[in-house]
Amino acid sequence: MPSLRIQLSALAAAVLGAAAVQAAPSHGGVAAVSSASQTGSGEGDVKIGIMDTISTAVDTASLREGLVLLSNPLEKDFRISWRDIVTPDAAQEVLHQKPDFLMLPTEQIDLMEEQGVQTFRIATRKPWTATDAAHAVGSLVVTRADRTDINTLEDLAGRHIAADTPTSLTGWLALLGEIARAGHDPEKFFGRTTFLSFAYPGVLSAVLHGSADAAVLPTCLLELLDSRGLVNAADLKAIGVKKSDAIVCRHSTALYPDISLVAFPWTPEPLVNRMTVSLLTNGGDANYEWSAMVGTSDLRELYRLLEIGPYRHLRDMSPMAVYKRWQTEIHVGLLVLLLLILNEFRLRGLVAKRTLELSDALSALEASQAEAAVVRDQLGALERKNIAAQMSGMIAHEIKSPVGAIRNFAAVVKILLKDAIAQNPNARTAVEGIDAEALKIAGIVDRVRGYVKNRTANHVPADLKRAVDRGVRAFKLGKLASVPVFVQMPNEPATVLGDGLELELLVLNLVKNAAEAVHEQTDEHGRATGRVIVTLAAIRTETPPEGCGRRQWMLTVADNGRKLTEAEKACLMHSLESVKPDGLGLGLSIVRGIADSHGAKIEFVAKPAGGVVVSVLFDELDEEAAARAAGAIDAGRN
Repeated sequence: MPSLRIQLSALAAAVLGAAAVQAAPSHGGVAAVSSASQTGSGEGDVKIGIMDTISTAVDTASLREGLVLLSNPLEKDFRISWRDIVTPDAAQEVLHQKPDFLMLPTEQIDLMEEQGVQTFRIATRKPWTATDAAHAVGSLVVTRADRTDINTLEDLAGRHIAADTPTSLTGWLALLGEIARAGHDPEKFFGRTTFLSFAYPGVLSAVLHGSADAAVLPTCLLELLDSRGLVNAADLKAIGVKKSDAIVCRHSTALYPDISLVAFPWTPEPLVNRMTVSLLTNGGDANYEWSAMVGTSDLRELYRLLEIGPYRHLRDMSPMAVYKRWQTEIHVGLLVLLLLILNEFRLRGLVAKRTLELSDALSALEASQAEAAVVRDQLGALERKNIAAQMSGMIAHEIKSPVGAIRNFAAVVKILLKDAIAQNPNARTAVEGIDAEALKIAGIVDRVRGYVKNRTANHVPADLKRAVDRGVRAFKLGKLASVPVFVQMPNEPATVLGDGLELELLVLNLVKNAAEAVHEQTDEHGRATGRVIVTLAAIRTETPPEGCGRRQWMLTVADNGRKLTEAEKACLMHSLESVKPDGLGLGLSIVRGIADSHGAKIEFVAKPAGGVVVSVLFDELDEEAAARAAGAIDAGRN
């Protein structure tokens, strides 16, 4: 391709000539931009560094013109000099030459920071080809037009590709980002990679001569070379062109910021202010302008994706590197693990504690059930004993009259048939036998009545509070335990003279009768509404003369059952009649019998709104009476 070689030679001469005009190095390494910059009579020297990757680019002439424009507003007060900064040793060069400002590709800023040089970005260049300074440059992938086997970026897999430098954003890194976004490993995607330092003529020559399958060019370079007649764009074919309005040139990759100007910590603040104003007001021309506050988030994301620059540590998978990279997450995870372990110990302790409490509760329940069984047996035996005593008393009372009549009839027979009986031994024996047996029956009746009447001889000082508590507990162990029972008692003891077990039986029967009356009671929603209230309170009754009252204990059992009829109210006044259709009245009879044996007054009152209130009034046993009762018990034992 002779014509192509001629074009390449011409372009090389043009670049070298422009570079000579733009930056002819002096003996001290200072490049003069214009005669004005050398002869300025300002306040001092201003040194501006330029990365060599910029000064050797194909748009050197345009850059030279821009630098002259940049220096014009400042050279009245300052003497400006330009310093070349070699990219491989950029950090050392900057620290050695101490330029006031540095013009470099934006992607090189993070590299400078990594190498220990702190920078402050002043402005970023926006070419006329771009609409946004943050999305101004990228890469274009080209191959020869006659290569029909390469049409997309995917077709480059395993191919030989040419690029300028491995650290160039527009000449290499932007393409690697596209490869990574497509889900490929950028380091293994290409079969071979050749870096030729400069996109023109080196990279373009490689693809045009066929030594490389494809080439990576900065955006707008192909259009610039074609417009200057240095390259025929028709000889090349663009690969993977993206559609975008952000830039007028074709591009195969995402777009990123262009060149930036940075200052350093040693740069005087007034000079930074002057330079910033100069850039934003006079630092541009028809080809580009400068912008402040340009975002670099896309560039940072590219670094993270490729694990380079500030994200280079992501490539290190050693334990220490992994720890440093994820130390916050690791610490949080260890803390969570520690909390889980501590919580496990806490749960184990809690389970052991709850198990012990449950075991104790079960033991207490078993003891309570055993106690309840004993109480039920005792109360059952006492209940049967009371029923038998009451029945015996009633039977004895009813039998005594017929027995007396029999004896009377026998006496009449003796009188009327005195002679006949005297003459007939059998008749005399029969009449005397009738009288003797009747007398025996009368004696038995008297003994039964005496037993019933003398039951109070076993009464001792008893705590009515304890009887109420035990009676309610016995009820809660029964089949009606679902009915709520509310108990109200004073803090002081309620001492009466009586039998503690009989008093428990009295309370149990009263609570049981009340619960049976309300256990099926519900509201319109089907919720149980029945309840029983047990109250024990001290009252004082006054008897003449004035001030001679006595203290008594009032036991009250109330329910909220249905309203009773007049007949049912009358039944409450009789000991052997029940208001329940299937009741025998024995429970109330037992209650009355126990109350009578304790000298207590019992009263049944039907509430107008429904339910029954049963009141039992006991005489309080004072200390003197308790001492007498205790002495009597001891005397009886002796």
